[in-house]
Amino acid sequence: MPSKTTSPATGAPIDAPGAAPALALEHAMVVMQPLVRWLLRSGVGFGATTDALKAVFLQEAARELERRGQKASGSGLSVMSGLHRKDVRLLLEQGAPQAMASRSAQADARVKPSAASRLVTQWLAQRWPRRLPISNPQPGAAEPTPRSFERLARQVSTDVHPRALLTELERLGLVVVDDTTVQLQKSAFVPDSQQTAAAQCMSSHVADHLSAAVHNLQSENTEHKFLERSVFADGLSAESVTVLHDEALRLWEQVFSVMVALATPLCEQDAQATPPQRFRIGMYCYSTRANTPNPPVSNDTGTLQEVTP
Repeated sequence: MPSKTTSPATGAPIDAPGAAPALALEHAMVVMQPLVRWLLRSGVGFGATTDALKAVFLQEAARELERRGQKASGSGLSVMSGLHRKDVRLLLEQGAPQAMASRSAQADARVKPSAASRLVTQWLAQRWPRRLPISNPQPGAAEPTPRSFERLARQVSTDVHPRALLTELERLGLVVVDDTTVQLQKSAFVPDSQQTAAAQCMSSHVADHLSAAVHNLQSENTEHKFLERSVFADGLSAESVTVLHDEALRLWEQVFSVMVALATPLCEQDAQATPPQRFRIGMYCYSTRANTPNPPVSNDTGTLQEVTP
């Protein structure tokens, strides 16, 4: 049986394939660069960040001990997390793990799209006209199942009144309403950058992307791995980047329509599934000058490659 290796910095056991402390920390710092950029621009400094991270390290250490079938004692949490036993004791007294678990539960709840988000998704996926009558036509209309905002809203939720959904969409700037019709203004549900919902959306997306990447990095070859692929190109002009970005948007609209059409009946079919599972598929584009932070995989110019973790 191979002997266990421990981190010289924290004393924490290392059993993840390829996850040597120096290597893991080096690449984690690359991931941290845009996150720190956002924190600094939001007025969050180093001290506040490190204080908050203590609770995160404690929570994840407790989860890791549970995964290994070990008791989450104060000593075990201290060794696993690298936190001083005094900090562990203080955080436990303050209920930090429970608070973090509550935040995680709230984050999982936020993962479920709002009724407004689901309505926009269905509106686009069903390829209904961008302008709809607000209410159902009177009996005797030419169309046997007339399309209206009211009908769409009741497909999405029977708990929220269509008028309340319409008011929320109007508040978010997603629709324009006149006396009898409603016009969809955007091709996706994208919260305003100044709203709390935008930060919640970003954190959910990035956390799931990172969770998939970490799972793939630490899984054995025989284990299930999540889809995580990208195409990287450099040596491009700004005009070429625009061409690629526009094409990516077009492709995403296709992926969006196909996946919503597939997922909608499956969600209805599996409504009573135990335990329930959640699934996210996403797509992103990013471009910047080649000499800015977060360098690409290759330092060569004029290259094109598929990046497969």
